[in-house]
Amino acid sequence: MTVRLMDFGSPNPFVGIFGRPRTLAWPVNTYRVTLPMSGRGSNTLNPFEQVILGVLEAEPGRNLSDLAQVTCIPEGLVRSVLLRLRDRRLIDNDNRPPQQASTANPEDSEVQIVTAVVFQEALTGRLLPHIQILDEDSPLRFKTREDLKYYQGRVIRASGRPKSHAHPSPKDVIAVLRESRQRSAAFGGRAKLPELSQIRVADDADSHLLECPIAIQRSDADFRIADPFGSGFSLMLEEVLTARLAGDESLQQWMTDWRTSLTSTESGDSSSRDRTRQPFEAEPFRSRYPRLVTSLVAGRTRGYRSIAKIYASLEWALFYCADTRDAANAIEVVRHTRPDEWSEHLSRAAEQIGLKVPAYGFRAIPHGRLADMLAGKAEMSTVLAATLVQAEHDEAHPLRKLAERHPGFLLRIQEIRESRDEQEHGGAAERQDGESRFDALMCEWVTALIPGIRFDGPALGTGHQATAEDRRLDARTAVIGQLGYALMNRLPGSARDALIDAERAWIAHYDSDDALPLVGRLYAALQSVTMDRLSGLQAVALPAQDYRNVATSRAEVAGFGRIPEALSRVRPERVREAMFGNGSTLGACAIALLLVLSDEQLVKLAAVQPSLMADIGAVISHRGHGNESVPLNKSATKSLRTSAINSIRTLMEA
Repeated sequence: MTVRLMDFGSPNPFVGIFGRPRTLAWPVNTYRVTLPMSGRGSNTLNPFEQVILGVLEAEPGRNLSDLAQVTCIPEGLVRSVLLRLRDRRLIDNDNRPPQQASTANPEDSEVQIVTAVVFQEALTGRLLPHIQILDEDSPLRFKTREDLKYYQGRVIRASGRPKSHAHPSPKDVIAVLRESRQRSAAFGGRAKLPELSQIRVADDADSHLLECPIAIQRSDADFRIADPFGSGFSLMLEEVLTARLAGDESLQQWMTDWRTSLTSTESGDSSSRDRTRQPFEAEPFRSRYPRLVTSLVAGRTRGYRSIAKIYASLEWALFYCADTRDAANAIEVVRHTRPDEWSEHLSRAAEQIGLKVPAYGFRAIPHGRLADMLAGKAEMSTVLAATLVQAEHDEAHPLRKLAERHPGFLLRIQEIRESRDEQEHGGAAERQDGESRFDALMCEWVTALIPGIRFDGPALGTGHQATAEDRRLDARTAVIGQLGYALMNRLPGSARDALIDAERAWIAHYDSDDALPLVGRLYAALQSVTMDRLSGLQAVALPAQDYRNVATSRAEVAGFGRIPEALSRVRPERVREAMFGNGSTLGACAIALLLVLSDEQLVKLAAVQPSLMADIGAVISHRGHGNESVPLNKSATKSLRTSAINSIRTLMEA
């Protein structure tokens, strides 16, 4: 029987990598599951829709002006909400909910029996943290024969005879559901988890392959594997591949050949042997702004940038301009702006910095697109909004300087988008047989938004001394390469700053250097994330003298093994303070986690990273009291850094 390759798109969370990502075709067993899902109706409505639908269910047939008066929502917004509710057949043309919806049991209307699929990694039998609800909008999709004609992915195979793994239980499905909700907002936070007795798992599994992009990072030359479902990186698959590399000679040779090809590519890129490399392609720009550089490179066949590349280059320039200035804060401002005030707010910001406002103003941005930007995606409306919000309150923002020279910037962006759309969607676009009339403008704008990028002459950065800002940006890029944009933006601010400082220390570290600055900042980042994980959890009612014994026992039962000495020495009063939100040491926070997390949560953490407590203990031991030098060579610091970053990922995601 032919094993089919599943199609979940092409996730690309990588930044700062050598060459291009490759793909692994990973074997999985898929089990069909039936279960009740609550909240899939009302929870997909936004707050305005819920309010208006609630009024109409209580008093069917109210007209537009009545609804606006009762709800205090502007008539324009009420009109668009009514149209959306009609499109979804939740009300009729007279603003009345369907009769059956009014008489049905409210709980029945919110619960549906759905068919879903869970994915069991075929080499180890562990379930991947994703559940696919099957319906008309999201069926299982597979690569077509045309897609596979030139497919060059490496198929991961089990050594020896295929192993049989335990059949997933309803309890396993609940665990996957819970983890899926933590990693993605697709299911809605308010939906109730089903009872174990309500879940049915099919007896037989289907065998498929999952497409998993893999890349080699510039920061430490280690590989990263993208989550095949688009949620950052997959620590589970990275662990499995590391174990397979230890004993699979064929896989070892494939990895060696790939690394060798990357080395030769760096010294003489085969795609650029017949063209002159541009100043903007030099390091460190390729590491700091990888997707911008890719968009700026002209097509090999044309020899000039298409209108689509010009538009994409502007999107990525605006993205990196906002991202390096803490885009998360700007996105929060956007997220909390009322839709009816949206256009006015951005128009005011644009006028304040000297830009002409488009005639139609600005359209409100769906919250999903705001989340996409924090996950590392660039879409013009979102990146423009973020940069405008930033520039409104920052006198030194690059967008202000650009506005001084080009007040019609926003109008030109609109013109470029219209030209691109006509070409890409079959409109009567002007023929492009050479360099676009927008190309020179785009180059000037990119240079203004990303100071240092050059299109002619020597590239700034190839022969000058790196500044502190350069080094911080390189460190930030490396951390994003480890965690991905989404997880990076979810980190507490103190943890994010500490990790960037630690990465700067690691990049500059030599064998003879004191590693204390690196270790100290890793310690601070871990403590911040651990305190964040403890936030809101209930303290346990235990005598202080029992803390260590209970923590030791729970660690062993969960799968962490015996807790390291660095944790066993923590004073009970500090553990108590940590449980009540005042963790003064990393060790106290780690013991508090062992005490307050549920058995299920501890088992899940241990399944993802059995060495978690040992890795935290290693950071504590190396730091000591923070007042003595730490003599570690580059290799040892790399190992400590990697384990600390993995611990942060585990604490944030599992």
